[in-house]
Amino acid sequence: MTKKSANDIDADGADRRSAADLRRDLARRERQLRDLTEQALTFLEELAESRRRNEDRDLLSARIGELERVLAETRLRLQHAGGVAIGAAPTGGDAAGRAALPLEVVCWGDDAFADAVLNHERAGDVPVSWIGRPRALPAGAPAGLRAIVHRDAHTLAQCCNLALLSTSADVVLLLGPGHRLAAPPVLPAGLASMPPNVALLAPRVVAGAAGASSGPGELGCDDPDGMLQPQPRAGAPGDADFAAVPFAATHAVLVRRAAFEQLGMFDESLTGGAPLVDFALRARARNFEVVGLPALTVERAADSAATTPLDDLVRMQLLALHRPELLGRALAAAPHVWQLGTQELPGFLQQVLARLPAADLAAQRAALEQTAVGLARHALPSARVCDLVRLQRIALLRPLAENEQTIHRDRIAAALCLAEGSAGDDHDAAFAALARDLEFVRGCLLESGSALHAAYDERTAIDVDRHAHLARAERAEGARAAAAAQRDQLEEWLRTTQADLQRLNEHQQEIELQVLEANRMAAAAAAAAADDRVRLQQQITEQQHRAEEREHEIASLREHLDATARAARLPEGEQLPARIAALDRVAAELSSTLATAGVADSSALLVLLQELRRRVDDSGRIVADREKTIADREQAIADRERTIAQLLDEVRRRRLFPRPLRAHEQALLDRLGPAP
Repeated sequence: MTKKSANDIDADGADRRSAADLRRDLARRERQLRDLTEQALTFLEELAESRRRNEDRDLLSARIGELERVLAETRLRLQHAGGVAIGAAPTGGDAAGRAALPLEVVCWGDDAFADAVLNHERAGDVPVSWIGRPRALPAGAPAGLRAIVHRDAHTLAQCCNLALLSTSADVVLLLGPGHRLAAPPVLPAGLASMPPNVALLAPRVVAGAAGASSGPGELGCDDPDGMLQPQPRAGAPGDADFAAVPFAATHAVLVRRAAFEQLGMFDESLTGGAPLVDFALRARARNFEVVGLPALTVERAADSAATTPLDDLVRMQLLALHRPELLGRALAAAPHVWQLGTQELPGFLQQVLARLPAADLAAQRAALEQTAVGLARHALPSARVCDLVRLQRIALLRPLAENEQTIHRDRIAAALCLAEGSAGDDHDAAFAALARDLEFVRGCLLESGSALHAAYDERTAIDVDRHAHLARAERAEGARAAAAAQRDQLEEWLRTTQADLQRLNEHQQEIELQVLEANRMAAAAAAAAADDRVRLQQQITEQQHRAEEREHEIASLREHLDATARAARLPEGEQLPARIAALDRVAAELSSTLATAGVADSSALLVLLQELRRRVDDSGRIVADREKTIADREQAIADRERTIAQLLDEVRRRRLFPRPLRAHEQALLDRLGPAP
């Protein structure tokens, strides 16, 4: 972002430029994007064109190599075309003009002429030819045996090429010196049953003339360690025709012409049995196979070799060409190679390294390392080699021992002390010690790498935890703010609650005072009520005494009245009021009578009767008033006790910190029961 555009953005992040400026900026950015897109497309087109040219160059290089190989084979064919065929062709005419046969037998080598004559006798209708140099052809050759002589028929490869170029059969059986047919050769069920991708066939080879029926013999060659050291492969009774085998034998092999036409000629730069091994390896690279043919038996003379071992130079060349990854190990396992003279060793190494494929850098590096190690081991004196190895060990271990962060520093320091000791003159022990140090340092580096990865993983986990903690801290900060707000709210509520509690405590104290006052008043009222009950009881007792006295008086009066009634001749069965009323009437009559009569006793009698009636009425009214007063006081006491019980229950329910009730309060609640 430019300074101008940065100034156009305010503190809130909003763009303050006008619409025209924004459109111009957008158009400028679109032009830049279009230019960058065009540049990228141009670059991609150039890259594609470069890749296409590289692919064309690779194809051209492969085609040039193929043309060079064809040119070399053509030169060889032209060179071999100068051979001389002695003897009539089996079907008449030359090799180019006669019809193709399914099978022909060719015995090669200067020493194989006698074997060729014997094979001609045993072959039946199968044509037999011999290939050798002119001076090896004896006089008096059989009429049916065809002899091909050439001055270049020296090696196996040259003889095989001459045999394939001088014959026209679909399959050619090549037999070396000392190998003969046990019976007329016949292919199983003809060529139709043979797999189309067969290049070489290995017949069954038995030792001696009587070996055909003595056992399975040998069927091809094995390569136990993969280092191209073929060894005779023991046959088995269950071997089937056309079963794959590693390699064919050197002196007894069948070659298919179709494979020869596609794979090319045998490499005449190789010696011994190497051309057949090279041909088999090239065949496998082109999807051809080497198979066994136990149905065809070949006898091997007792003094003939089962197979020709490969020379170290040739074997190293084949490894460099077909198995470059094994060349380094093969060089390390061949100490006699390094014992060559100063004139032969450079040429040997040059020929071997020239066979390495140009694209396989790993194989080139391994071969060069083994070459350098071999040269250092065998060209320098042992003491000097050991001293150089010791210096390498010291240079390897000292930086690690001086670094305080090195893992297993004590063990590295101990190894450094051993390396700084005497070097000696045993270079094998020196290289073994260097290998141990390298392996130890490699283990330390791997362990350090593992520790570093573990530390990185732990740091990653710590970063993840830290981010998680930060996120939790942010959430905790929000929660803390919310908690602070809640705490403030709770404090406010607590203050309000404390104020309410204070008021409730004050109200409780007031209620307790009221309860105490009510208890005191209730106690005083109970005492007063008890005193009133006592006084009332005394009054009742007095009233009862008075009532009894009055009853005695009434009884005496009643007796007197009865006597008076009897005197006045009143009926005795009437009640007192009636009697009194009657007495009143009688008294009135008597009074009027006495008043009329002026008798003094009548007034006295009336006064006594009036006083007696008043006293009876007063006594009944006093008793009723006393009973009403006692009932009112008992009702007031019951109302006060119920009020006190309600207050105690209210205090017990609404008090924040309940106070245990006293004994008389609990007794009061138990006596009154739960409040309604």
